[in-house]
Formats: sequence, structure tokens, C-alpha cells
Amino acid sequence: MQTTRLDDLAEIDDIDYIKIDVQGSELAVFQNASRALSGALLIQTEVEFVEMYKGQPMFADVDTFLRGAGFQFHTFSGAGGRAFKPMVINGNVDVGTLNAGARQFLWADACYVRDWKYLDALSDDKLAKYAVLMHDLLQSFDLAHLALMVLDRRTGRGLAERYMRQLGEGSAPGADPAAPDAGREPAQPADRPESAPSASLVSRLRGMFSTPR
Repeated sequence: MQTTRLDDLAEIDDIDYIKIDVQGSELAVFQNASRALSGALLIQTEVEFVEMYKGQPMFADVDTFLRGAGFQFHTFSGAGGRAFKPMVINGNVDVGTLNAGARQFLWADACYVRDWKYLDALSDDKLAKYAVLMHDLLQSFDLAHLALMVLDRRTGRGLAERYMRQLGEGSAPGADPAAPDAGREPAQPADRPESAPSASLVSRLRGMFSTPR
């Protein structure tokens, strides 16, 4: 099969968010996308804990590479597993929680963020986008707040304080848009509020930047 490296696609200039699931070939894609990765803020990638494809890299391999590229593991958005062998009791294949309770994780969607220890290295525009992604995609309100605090130190806009005030007014988002695919069990802990967001951080930041303090 003919493939093309991400770095060789001229139309891809500056990437903020990468979501990838290529059946065990994720590491090979990353290894050939140094330019694309250099500007990315959030990566959501499928990883495996058990070899499901012959010779494929494991979670530890992907984790080592992405950490070396300037990312930190942040959270799992979902994970999946199977029983070692379907359990049948008295001829009944559907034994409910026995098969559903398989504890061996096989794969998961892992979320990596640009290393939050070095947020000062990001531009103002990237910091704002970082906060948006953490808020809208991961519901990581504390990390969104941290990015806004760094941005405030440069601009004096008071965005972090206003963001906290809006969260306190009950406008925090609800279910995780990066929820696991059908058939996957949510990672633990994965409890999120059930109500939908009243507004995304994109619109909030637009208002924050367009109005005087």
C-alpha cells in the first residue's frame, strides 16, 4: 500500500489536535511526522497493551516517543478489553457481568498534551488554543485554567479569573466529546456531568479578548 508521510503533505501546515487510530501503526506515523508534531497541542491516539497486530509497538513504545517529542500523558478517554475465553454457564452465553467484567485491558485511547511544565514556550495564540482544547475536548478544567494563567502573565487580561467565575456560574461542559467508541468501556474514573455545555470556551475566549477588562 502506498502511503505518504504527514510531513510531506504540503496542505498540512500547523496542527493543533491530532486524533489517530491506524490499527497498530500509530508509532510509525509519529516517527514520520516530526514537523506536524512540533506544533501540536493535543494528541489522541489508540494504544495497545497486548500485541493485537504482529510485531506492533506497545503503549510503552508510543509513550516513550511522545514524551521525547515534548508531550505528557494526560488521560485515557476510553479503554476496551475482552474475556480470555467467553464464559458459558448452563448453556447461557449471555451471563451478563461475568463476561462484561473482563479485567484484561487490550487497547485504549490515550490523550497526550503539550508538556504543561513548559507552557511559557507557547505563543499567545497557542496558549488560547491549548485552553480551548483542554476545556472543550477533555473537560480538563484545571489544565485549561493553568494555560489561561500563563497567558494572563503576559497580557494582563484576567482570563483565568473570568474563566473560573464562569465555571462557578454553572456553565461547565458535560459529557466527554472524546467518549470511547461503541463497545468500549469508559476508563476509570470517567464520571462527568451529564448536562450539555452552555457555551464552548471558543466563544468565551472570543468575548474575553474582544471586551475591555
